Amino acid sequence: MNIEVRVPISPQPHFFRQVKYLRRAFDARGGQYADARFLVSVGEDCEPYDLAANEPWSRGRIDWHWVNRDDFRAWSYHATTLDRYGPAPEGDVVIFLDADTMLIDHVDDVLDALAAEPAIAGVIAHTPPTTYDRPHIHWNDVFAALGRTLPVARFQHSGWGGMLSDPAHRFSPAYYNYGVVFFPRAIFTEIAARIRGSLEMTAGAPIHPGFRSQLGLTLAIYDTNARHVALDLRYNFPNDGWADELHGDELANIRIIHYLREHVLGPRRETWGDDNAFEAFLARTDLSGSNEVLRRAVAGL
Repeated sequence: MNIEVRVPISPQPHFFRQVKYLRRAFDARGGQYADARFLVSVGEDCEPYDLAANEPWSRGRIDWHWVNRDDFRAWSYHATTLDRYGPAPEGDVVIFLDADTMLIDHVDDVLDALAAEPAIAGVIAHTPPTTYDRPHIHWNDVFAALGRTLPVARFQHSGWGGMLSDPAHRFSPAYYNYGVVFFPRAIFTEIAARIRGSLEMTAGAPIHPGFRSQLGLTLAIYDTNARHVALDLRYNFPNDGWADELHGDELANIRIIHYLREHVLGPRRETWGDDNAFEAFLARTDLSGSNEVLRRAVAGL
């Protein structure tokens, strides 16, 4: 199977190192993973420059793509996420990965399943896009504000029992954590044709603005009637204490880790952006659970 990996970043040192090690993780697995094509969308309100010259390790390994500057001014980091849908896919499957993810083990089972029955696949987001600042608003309210009806078939938020305890927020439509999403090529093409309009529509949703891109994908899924499935937490495992505690079986079988939490590892901008801080991270002996899974994997690369 031909794999394309698409990653959104800003042109900052920590992002470049994160992409470098994510590429190394794929190389280390060999086979179809080592052959994966990496396309990285780079968003910033600045004049584009030669990233391959700036990051010589990436030559022949990474296809850098600068986000349209006007789009970035209008959409900020949402434009960087949106840009990933731009190039027509060449691979059989497109995998969206955030820069703060790391391939820990193979995902052959997911790839085989999607080859047999094509579907968008990802881990349902930990919480709804409202609970950070508008806990009184529920999924019914979000869909009603957009003139839609909440789908009957729903999934459990992956943060249930850890980040979520209110039963009113327990279940979700196809609302994925954008850190890891798998798209078969044909479905990706259909979603890509609708995604900009879906993102624009989210302006009317009563949600935290940081989650507009995730909601945009949800709307595009239902607008295209795309088949969609929910994956177990092991395919997008957060480095969070509640996940370690509640999902020991998933922790023991992590395929992709999403190290979005900074309270143990420190700010990613520092830990991954500074040479000394990065070496100190690799040498740590006080980590446990998912944070140690990450450290050990990166040290091995």
